[in-house]
Amino acid sequence: MDIDVKDRKILHQLDINARQSTSQISKKIGLHKNSTNYRIKTLENKHVINGYYTVIDSFKLGYEVLKFYLNFQYTTPSIENEIIDYFKDSNYVWALYTVDGWFDLDVIFWIKNRYKFYNFWEKTLYRFGDYFQDQRLSFYIRLKSFRNSYLTQDLEEMTKRTESTITGDTSATNIETIDEEILKILAPNARMGLTDIAQKLNKPRSLIKSRFNKLKDQDIIQGFRVNIDLAKLGYKLYKVDINLREYKKRNAIIEYAKHNHQLMAIDETVGLSHIELEYHLRNVDELHGIMHDIANTFPNSIRSYKYFSIKKLHKISYFPEI
Repeated sequence: MDIDVKDRKILHQLDINARQSTSQISKKIGLHKNSTNYRIKTLENKHVINGYYTVIDSFKLGYEVLKFYLNFQYTTPSIENEIIDYFKDSNYVWALYTVDGWFDLDVIFWIKNRYKFYNFWEKTLYRFGDYFQDQRLSFYIRLKSFRNSYLTQDLEEMTKRTESTITGDTSATNIETIDEEILKILAPNARMGLTDIAQKLNKPRSLIKSRFNKLKDQDIIQGFRVNIDLAKLGYKLYKVDINLREYKKRNAIIEYAKHNHQLMAIDETVGLSHIELEYHLRNVDELHGIMHDIANTFPNSIRSYKYFSIKKLHKISYFPEI
């Protein structure tokens, strides 16, 4: 789908802060408010925009994040759908993808109690373990994400692009019931006004505003982003897992990788690979080009890399349900 530079700049502004008013966005991109409104509605109606979500640091609420890569064996399409539906129905699952790459399913879990999760996983293996050829586990430690400035085609915007970091510190921040209710509403509805939230919860707007600001000050609320259908813009999400021959080059490689404006995230994990990078790219040739460039810049530092692209998103939950 063809969208012009103004549409791309709107998407970028919404990704920087989805709670910006139409007037604020209009001033930044040089459009009349009515035109900006019309363009946003058109992008929504054409499902280029599939909603707006709040980035919540679940670690600060006492959760750990685990990721499982699964390969299937002895399955049929019916059995695979049964496995996918099983994970979709689980409150432990944050995100669930089928992928095109070196494994079949990517399952990301929220966990607050390891023992309870073990019981869930044991039941999972009793039911489906024979269909899992291989399973790889990693623990998230830190997540650094970048806003999609590459869409603007503006060198200045790309150079000063916004980034945020979720630290992975599971020292829980105490929040009250009203805070949790606000987060549950805001998580999948980042542009909802405070007045609407107050009415929904039957609370004074002043209270909602105070709690909202405190959640931001505590960095529990990390930001407000737009959910874009990348396929409609000609892009896919590619994830590359890199294992190093020289681990001491890791930080230098990561800093170098940041110069690519299509780098969307750096996942720091334990248990799978040394470096995990996420890109928005048009095709796999672009990914190989990026890796070839890194290998040439840091000769003999990379032992191997594996990659995958997202084939289908089956579930995304923006707030823990356990």
